[in-house]
Amino acid sequence: MKIKTSLLLLLFAAAQIFAQSGKLNGRVFDNETKQPLDRATILIEQTKNVVVSDEKGVFTFESVRPGKYKINFSRLGYKTVTKEIEITDKGIENIEVGMTKAVLPLGETVVVSARTFSVKDELPLPVETVDAEAIEKDVNYTVSDFAGAEPGVNLIRDGIWATAVNIRGLSKQNVVYQVDGNRIETSTNIAAGLSLIDVNDISKIEIVKGGLSSLYGTGATGGVVNIFTKAPSYSDGFQFGGSLISGYSDVNEGTSNGMNLTASSRNWKAKISGSYRKAGDTRIPGGTLTNSGFTDYSFSASAGFLITDKLSVKGDYQKFEAKDVGLPGGAPFPQNSTASYPLSSRELFSGEIEYANVSKSLLKLKLRGYRQFIRREAEIIANPNVTVAPSADHTTIGALLQSDWLFGKNHYVIAGIDSWQRKYEGERTKTIKSLNKIIVDKPVPNSSFTNLGFFAQDEIRLTEMKLNVTLGGRYDFIFVKSDETQNPNYIISDGNIIVPPANPDASYAAADVTNKSFSGNVGALYGITDALSLSFNSAYAFRSPSLEERFQYIDLGGIIYLGNPELQPEKSISLDLGARYNSNRLRLSVNGFANFFNDLVIDDVAIPDSLYRKENVGEARLVGFELSGDYNFYSDFVFSASLSFVEGLNTLTDEFLPQMPPLNGRAGFSFPIANMLNVDLSAVFFADHNKTAPNENSTPGYAYYNVEFTSRAFDLGLAKLKIYAGVENVFDKAYKNHLSTYRDYSLTEPGRNIYGKIKIYW
Repeated sequence: MKIKTSLLLLLFAAAQIFAQSGKLNGRVFDNETKQPLDRATILIEQTKNVVVSDEKGVFTFESVRPGKYKINFSRLGYKTVTKEIEITDKGIENIEVGMTKAVLPLGETVVVSARTFSVKDELPLPVETVDAEAIEKDVNYTVSDFAGAEPGVNLIRDGIWATAVNIRGLSKQNVVYQVDGNRIETSTNIAAGLSLIDVNDISKIEIVKGGLSSLYGTGATGGVVNIFTKAPSYSDGFQFGGSLISGYSDVNEGTSNGMNLTASSRNWKAKISGSYRKAGDTRIPGGTLTNSGFTDYSFSASAGFLITDKLSVKGDYQKFEAKDVGLPGGAPFPQNSTASYPLSSRELFSGEIEYANVSKSLLKLKLRGYRQFIRREAEIIANPNVTVAPSADHTTIGALLQSDWLFGKNHYVIAGIDSWQRKYEGERTKTIKSLNKIIVDKPVPNSSFTNLGFFAQDEIRLTEMKLNVTLGGRYDFIFVKSDETQNPNYIISDGNIIVPPANPDASYAAADVTNKSFSGNVGALYGITDALSLSFNSAYAFRSPSLEERFQYIDLGGIIYLGNPELQPEKSISLDLGARYNSNRLRLSVNGFANFFNDLVIDDVAIPDSLYRKENVGEARLVGFELSGDYNFYSDFVFSASLSFVEGLNTLTDEFLPQMPPLNGRAGFSFPIANMLNVDLSAVFFADHNKTAPNENSTPGYAYYNVEFTSRAFDLGLAKLKIYAGVENVFDKAYKNHLSTYRDYSLTEPGRNIYGKIKIYW
């Protein structure tokens, strides 16, 4: 009897796995010109399956179970189209979908920051996106430059090449960075993790604002920045495409050249891309920002194979290397020193296997693994007599197992295991030429940080009530280990090795720490009308202190920064309330938020005042708001504006928190000229910032203006040509970004920049 029962179960499982499925084919085209539309995103909302149309406008879903589905068609510059269709086991062939051009920016774009494909406007999460066209038409050098233009997101500079972002008052260690789903883990001081990515190879940047530890684990108390590189889609027949992009900026005589080549067929796809950039010192109003030049290059390749209509595999390789990067700013450096990265590099290997339609309920099963290696070599010349040279290897190995389920018509559930480990190995040498002495120490002990998390999220769609509810939870185990470290480690004096006594302030005993934490989120989006909706999102998030925060010893001849092995994990409760209005002529979005922290980690001033040690702030509160909107007031003329504000307070001492951006915003006006080019005029403004933390300088307000031109696509026969040009900081305004305050002064931002860019694609 047991044998018969087992056989029946096996037969049932086999029937589920090999159940019939149909194919969905179609074509997307421009309603006015009837020309095919490539790069249209097609999403089956119930199953979260996504494909992209090829250059003929053709798209194909290889395996779709019979049933009724809602299909979402979106493309940059076009109104979203939604169709309801029924698929049988024979599938549906040749759906024809016409799309109409849209003047306002898309809000219906497909995003994946909730770990699955979703329509942005149907998520309760506050998400900002930067698309490929916005990236292609500008000459920004880093991901942070692009992300920093979004409401609630601000740019932090350690110069021109080394940058980071601040999301609603939180930055660096409080923000998770990912490239193609793989975490970027590196040091938190002068991190520049977002500078190690080729911007010419980016298809989209997504920024989630607010705590999201329930999906991404430790570190996501402030938000998540997801970067997606360009990748081809499978096509009905063999296709070959590519693009060449070249740009020039006169503010630093910077040149940028990038290439992207793709090829695809029904069962395979491949891509290679590369770039080379070089820039000199940046001109600032009234002078030059010395030691701000850099050179970098990158190469990446990816390939994917459709083994069956259900099973697919893909692999990616990315290599980025920067040399002779000047760092004119940076808090750890003494004011008169010269700091640089002789070498900074990132190398990524990743692979993924996905099985679709495993059973009626199990829609997707995905396994991803990756190894990312970041090498940093710094050089700080404190004076002609003293040179400090820190170097470190940061290796991150990770894996993700995720399953996507559909229970009934309303519950889309994702569940999985997410694990990664970061290993640090490094040392620092301080050469004192006059004494013929070399001091060797450890900026951070050789150590490791391991995170193992189990997560699940249920997206509940109550269509009749126009209500989407999201419930998520995650449990994490974090293991931190470090070697015993004595600082200085040893001294070489006149060629003799001396082992000095330990410096108790900068020496650390071996550590073996385990943190456990639960995080969760509840969100809801309610449609009052077809145009107006209200959103709510709450999250309980956590962050386990990084290796640097626990064990660092940064002494580069100026201020000394020490870690604290006794730090407790940060815990936060974040709340977000929002309203969205979307119509053909007007788009508005408003969000108010509050983030309450226990044990927030900050640099606390010790005695003497040049010594900082990491400490937990007992209680802290960050509150603020964001407004943004676009108004198509006449023909193709569009007015855009945004405004954001955040205030951080240590509620125990009633003191303001450091590194809070001031009230800031943007206003812009775009319009076409004779169907030949589009013009964008914009103003960026920041208010005075006097609500500063102890020992933090205030900064005056400022405004600067930009103009940008984008040509239409010119048909050259075998290829197409687009031209971009513009002027940043038109009136050469001298201003200082409050978040880029270093060495007791504020780093002056770049002056007037006249730039141009050409893209040839086929």
